[in-house]
Amino acid sequence: MKFVLTISILAILHGQVFCQNDGPRDACESLRNSRNPCDLFICLTTERQYDEAYGYLVRNEIAECGGPEVQWARIGVLGANRQYEKARKLLDQLSESYPNEGKYYTENIRLDEMELMESFTLPAVVTPLATTNSAYNELFAWTEKSLPLVLTDRPQYDAYFPVRRQTEQGYDLIEGNNDVSGSEWHDRLKRLGFEQLGPGQVIGDSVLFFTAVMKGSYNRKSETRKLKIFELDLRNGKLKDLPEPVNTEGANNAYPCFAPSSGKLIFSSDREGGRGGMDIWETTFADGRWTEPKSFSYFINTPSDEMFPFAEADTLYYASNRADMGFGGMDIYGVDLKTGLHWNMGEPINSPYDDFQLVFASQEEAYMASNRPYGSGGDDIYHIRWAAPELFFEEITGIATWPLEAIGEKIFLIDDDQNILQSAVIERDGKFQFFNVKGYENYDIRVPDVEIPEGLSMDIINKKGRVIKTVTSDLKGSFHLELLNPIDYFIDELSNEDNSVLNIDIRGEVVPPRGGVRIVLLDSMGVSIGAGYTTEDGQFKFESVNPDNSYIIRSEVLNANDTIHILDTQGKILHSISPGTTKDYVFVRLGADDRVITITNENNQRVRISDKEVFELGRVYFEWDGFEINESGKRALLKLIKVLEVNPHVMVELSGHTDSRGSEAYNLKLSQWRIDSVIRFLEAGGIDRNRLSGFGYGEKHLRNLCHDGVECTEEQHAQNRRTEFKLIENSNPQPQ
Repeated sequence: MKFVLTISILAILHGQVFCQNDGPRDACESLRNSRNPCDLFICLTTERQYDEAYGYLVRNEIAECGGPEVQWARIGVLGANRQYEKARKLLDQLSESYPNEGKYYTENIRLDEMELMESFTLPAVVTPLATTNSAYNELFAWTEKSLPLVLTDRPQYDAYFPVRRQTEQGYDLIEGNNDVSGSEWHDRLKRLGFEQLGPGQVIGDSVLFFTAVMKGSYNRKSETRKLKIFELDLRNGKLKDLPEPVNTEGANNAYPCFAPSSGKLIFSSDREGGRGGMDIWETTFADGRWTEPKSFSYFINTPSDEMFPFAEADTLYYASNRADMGFGGMDIYGVDLKTGLHWNMGEPINSPYDDFQLVFASQEEAYMASNRPYGSGGDDIYHIRWAAPELFFEEITGIATWPLEAIGEKIFLIDDDQNILQSAVIERDGKFQFFNVKGYENYDIRVPDVEIPEGLSMDIINKKGRVIKTVTSDLKGSFHLELLNPIDYFIDELSNEDNSVLNIDIRGEVVPPRGGVRIVLLDSMGVSIGAGYTTEDGQFKFESVNPDNSYIIRSEVLNANDTIHILDTQGKILHSISPGTTKDYVFVRLGADDRVITITNENNQRVRISDKEVFELGRVYFEWDGFEINESGKRALLKLIKVLEVNPHVMVELSGHTDSRGSEAYNLKLSQWRIDSVIRFLEAGGIDRNRLSGFGYGEKHLRNLCHDGVECTEEQHAQNRRTEFKLIENSNPQPQ
């Protein structure tokens, strides 16, 4: 269902007549039996029903019909369903057959943005408010003292807010899950004579700014009603609509919110001077009046609609149906009010349907509205909880030999409370995927529109294609996954192998010692970056790991009373960790006492390190008894030069170490000669000499037991011949 037809308030906005009792209108119904398969496909994409369009694309061959219009639509549908490689391949083909540089550029940017979103989207759990939602429309109204108030257009509330035409339903107010007709809120607003109510915001528990339409407020020229912003003093009941220049004649002005960092009133309007449709505007109350509203930047406002702003700290969230960055329908976006940086919130917040009206209840949770098809019907309210970094989130990829009629159909992921969390499309090869699925939960997987025989086998596979679980359908054709376990998702050995010069090793041991235990390492965002097994004495090691604030360590069999020790290179205990409530071990590498430096490494990745941390420039940079830098050493030093070039705020302190062969006095000199060689190389590479310092320590800090008189292999001696460095913040950085 298109957004302008979903909410009666917006139907008013566009001069539409909307009968909610007739149910959702299928704009493409007349084309479902068309002989030309492209007709229905174009209709579905025009209506931005991208998941259904993708299912249609899977079931039907439409490559040869319809000309460039159909092919551009195919690219949009493929992108909205994460088929980026297929979309780019088709885009390249289309650019050769139908040159259109502007559209080619726009689609390329859109695909890049959507793929990038997957890397930066924070895991979130999105669930419908089942006891609040209905087959009609629900919107989040506002909160009063943390109590969420909900707007609904259910028919039983019609007597409280009558409408001009019987074919339209107005919105009435309920608190949470309850009918509050007769309550203070309901009676107060009823007495004020509103025909339609819309969302707003309570400021300081004393003033309510909200959207509404008064009875009889028709525009004589267009015979439509216009939305206005009203101010209600909750202390004395005084009501007023905001004067010019906020509410303007002949325009809709709606969805007010306040930016806490600036105190500005932000709202949406289709007034003159915008970029088209509804745009986001801001104004300030100064000297007893509202200033002339200013439109937000070109990057936020578009010729499409931008609505439902909500400001949280220095971030503004809003909804837009722009086509160049969206998944389909309306999507929720964020913009940093200080830097202007803006982004799509990504999945699972956004979907191929209309997702809008993000409202924060706290830093960890929020609400939003959506007409995604697995709700109760119409627009529903969803609860969002951003997951703590130690929680496990992964993708579920399944494959089965489905009945032929299941290909291209929707398949649903359902939680224990029977909430539909996600939908996907079954591909021609029988595969489907769900993303950002929370671990340690039970799920059902169903194909509601196809009869699935009992006993059909489905394989769940991980990212490497390994089958990690096989489940079979029950009598109802449902597949049940019990206690989704993170350890299932990792191959036996997963090597991180970060190739940056700024990498670290993480060593640890399980206590009591236990060999053969699979250990999985995740970064602070919950992304798996390493896996392996403990040795017989319970020890494990992850080499060349990208520096992070904290890490999550998971295992398949550790007892709740087991402890993990994090060790230094000599086996000394640095940290002792006990499991948390999620059975995870959280290793906080950078604590409150660390002086943290933010660095851009040579791969243009932002990492955080301590000024006490020591990094190694590889293991063999000097031949025995020599101080000439070998080729391996030069490659590493070139990486260090790059780091110093892009981080002029840091200095480097080098330390040189030898093996134990030769006299102690000679090795001390040799290590200093080697450090001097490194400094000369860095200086020749353009690094200011004042940023460089270094000391040779000879054989004082051996990495192993290869002391004088101990027989060791060449490889063991090579571990001790090394150059290490620390990065120290420079209070007076020099430009490069």
